[in-house]
Amino acid sequence: MRFYKWIILILLLFSGCSNGLDGSDDDNAPKIRNLSFEEQSLAESSNGFALDLFKALDQQESGNLFFSPLSVQYALSMTLNGAMEETFTSIKDVLNASDLNEHEINQAIQTLTDFLLQVDKEVLLTIANSIWYEEKLTAAETFRKAMQEYYNAEIKGLNFKSTESVDIINQWVNDKTEGLIKELINEIPEDAVMYLVNAIYYKAQWMYPFDDKKTENAPFYLANGQQIEVPMMYSNEVKVDYFSDEGVDVINIPYGNGQYSMLVLLPKQGKTTEDIIKVMNENSMESWESSVTPTEVELFMPKFKIEYKALLNETLSDMGMEIAFTDRADFTRLFEEQYGLMISKVIHKAVIEVNEEGTEAAAVTGVEVSLTSLPPEKLVLTLNRPFIFFIKEKHTGAVLFAGKLADPV
Repeated sequence: MRFYKWIILILLLFSGCSNGLDGSDDDNAPKIRNLSFEEQSLAESSNGFALDLFKALDQQESGNLFFSPLSVQYALSMTLNGAMEETFTSIKDVLNASDLNEHEINQAIQTLTDFLLQVDKEVLLTIANSIWYEEKLTAAETFRKAMQEYYNAEIKGLNFKSTESVDIINQWVNDKTEGLIKELINEIPEDAVMYLVNAIYYKAQWMYPFDDKKTENAPFYLANGQQIEVPMMYSNEVKVDYFSDEGVDVINIPYGNGQYSMLVLLPKQGKTTEDIIKVMNENSMESWESSVTPTEVELFMPKFKIEYKALLNETLSDMGMEIAFTDRADFTRLFEEQYGLMISKVIHKAVIEVNEEGTEAAAVTGVEVSLTSLPPEKLVLTLNRPFIFFIKEKHTGAVLFAGKLADPV
């Protein structure tokens, strides 16, 4: 069984066993079942997408990086349901889901969501979706049904010209992320007609919590060699899954009943994170994860908090979705009205805090859909001056009557 790999520092994983670790509560035994072909295919495609997106973002960011591939995947998968032709194919290819059709993607997301939410009752995980659109337009019925059935999405028309709409969308984000992310947008552009939003919230305790009395300031060495002091957590009673080779230490630190964990890739002395990223792919990740063995260790780990935000337009374009951001995009399945539409923004925000008790994290992804050109104003004609008129038969062109109105009174 494959993992959902969040290749960032923290990864939410699910597996088919408890990884050989003891300490989990018998009353919270993992709720495991076999994955369907579609679910496993989607999980595998998620792995590839997570790695591709991680590498693309890492090239743009020299400092901290934290994001949710799963959140981006959900938002783009919802958007996929409104796309056609080359636009549809490009989004599906970027998601590494070319082997699945639209129905299979939707169904696999629905059932995998249920699995992730139920596999560990000690982990607080919420996954929420919403769609907000300009109320003067009509969301296509087929699209609306798919969003409600497979994504359990809240769908609502708003007056996008009102500043209250910004507050409504942001309040939804704030609520679904337990206040960790308070704002997705600060305004709605004039040509925006829809936001497709995913929010994920995660809170879990370590299977083996750190004792906060043992946390002390200790050195942390930056990539440039600079030494800084950070609060370093410590425990000599931690059981992890561990593997080591000449380039990396692989440390899988469990939460709750062991179904979720933080997978850490620690470069060996003399190596850097960039060295790991160069060799990091689906094969190397699978090899590292399959090589770990249960090990009792002394663990020093820094407390940390990362807040990250990114506009993913350029990144996703470079990954193969460029057409979706141009006036050549085809999103004709989003609305009953047939205006030209494109993705104007893909906004991503994420927060993580790691401490002695465990981890709290949230992410939100918003896909902003805009008109490629504003719809033309309706032509207003006022017959308020003398005019000539004819009454004609269309097929023959015969003029039955003709006249001029010079004074209607």
